[in-house]
Amino acid sequence: RDRSVSRGLGDVYKRQNQYTLVFSNQNYSNQFNRNNVDIGYSVLKYSVPVSTQYSEGDTIEFSLIDNKHHYPYNNITACIRIPNPHPSPMGVCAYVSDYNSIDELRFWISHYRVQNVSMVIFYVATPMPQLVREFRGLIRSGYLRLVDFTWPRHSISGMPKDMGNKWPIQRSNQQAQINSCFYHFKYEVQSLILCDTDEFAFSELYPNNLPALNSYLSQNYPSYNVIHVMTNLTLNSRFSLIYIGIGTVSYTHLRAHETLSDL
Repeated sequence: RDRSVSRGLGDVYKRQNQYTLVFSNQNYSNQFNRNNVDIGYSVLKYSVPVSTQYSEGDTIEFSLIDNKHHYPYNNITACIRIPNPHPSPMGVCAYVSDYNSIDELRFWISHYRVQNVSMVIFYVATPMPQLVREFRGLIRSGYLRLVDFTWPRHSISGMPKDMGNKWPIQRSNQQAQINSCFYHFKYEVQSLILCDTDEFAFSELYPNNLPALNSYLSQNYPSYNVIHVMTNLTLNSRFSLIYIGIGTVSYTHLRAHETLSDL
């Protein structure tokens, strides 16, 4: 990821989709003509015919032209990704920062390990060397994947005064993380859970075996590929809050293009 590009495309002022891709002296228009209302990223899609036979890890260089503001992002380098012919059954991805404690993350990883999830992915938004120290074995085995998501970002106003009127890192650019995780890992897993570290997905139909949902959903809902599961508030016997998940857990089955709710 080119950090100057991340900084430019994440700029609220420049958040739009009017970009031209320049590759091998040819210009290509963005095919994803949708205005993005989220903060922190833009989604662009280009179809580029090539005659070169590329291998995994090869690098290519291209440029992006901001047509609206007449600004070029030159000499962007990217690595070639070759789809895995044998993807893992399921992954789970979350955005983390130094807001999260090691104990919290260890508990969250343990839950998805019990649920038989194949891979845990953390997008790390602030320097957290303790992750490598505490989870060295999981990282070495490939079960835990860490993605460096520490990149320059603008302070965004809109928070209450008692929070300094600015979005803290933990609430900054999470939409970009979700989008990046989907596109980066969609070739490595058959399905992907996108959620927070206070959200714990499970299946009553397949206890401790979330990947079994892949074949179940393919058979029973063949035209759908995204499920939004509402999170639940849990109280103990003294009516004290012991868990709350805010928002939704998204289960993405990498196959079609529809949305299913309340499964």
